[in-house]
Amino acid sequence: MSNLISKQNIGIEIECPFSFYFPDLWKKCFNNGEKKYFDFTEEEKKSFSAEITEREKKLLDKLSSVSVENGLKRGKDKYWEFVFPPENNLSQHVIKINKLIQEGLLPKDLPLSVHFNIGSVDRELAYAIMFFLEKSYLSKERLLKPFSESDILDKTWKRHHSQTGLREKSYIDNNLEGKDKLVYEIRTLQIKMIDMEQVFLLCKELLEQNEIELIQEAKREIESMGLKWKKWDEKDFRVFAEHLRN
Repeated sequence: MSNLISKQNIGIEIECPFSFYFPDLWKKCFNNGEKKYFDFTEEEKKSFSAEITEREKKLLDKLSSVSVENGLKRGKDKYWEFVFPPENNLSQHVIKINKLIQEGLLPKDLPLSVHFNIGSVDRELAYAIMFFLEKSYLSKERLLKPFSESDILDKTWKRHHSQTGLREKSYIDNNLEGKDKLVYEIRTLQIKMIDMEQVFLLCKELLEQNEIELIQEAKREIESMGLKWKKWDEKDFRVFAEHLRN
């Protein structure tokens, strides 16, 4: 494993969807996402409840016990969100992710929403780090999805986009773990678990660079796309999307 001792503490949150844990019900009851629960008839709700009740209890018990064993908490997003407490030895995050994969609780090759909580950095540095991570781990499809008028469930993420995808967390307001009094959360990335070690390595390398030089490099690249170093609107994000992988 690579040297993954970071200058700053980094915590992560990994969102895993219902469709991974119950692919048969996702296909049968939700038509692979085309149908929502609030579209169900009363009879369909009863049928769904009868099918999932026993299976779900076993899964939730396992998710809870394995999370406790690995020092993880449960977040509030998706079907299950694994919350990894902040630390600077990022190899520990990789070890825990691999354990969850081995337990069948995380997919290996399916891109998942992963939030990075980076401690003790200022906003401009966090913004530069987010930009370089997005170049590799944000797809055009994912970026543009929240701007679809029909995608009602993603309006929250659309608001995150209007705030550049960063969320400031203070110790007082968010009851942060660890010693960092201020954390910036990067919320836009979608990553395969098999790639997480390389992502951590990239984070580590970015944090080791000269802060001023890294910010200037990010500004130059953004300006070369015809964009400005500011909060973007929908038009700006559509321009950025054209520079991302499909």
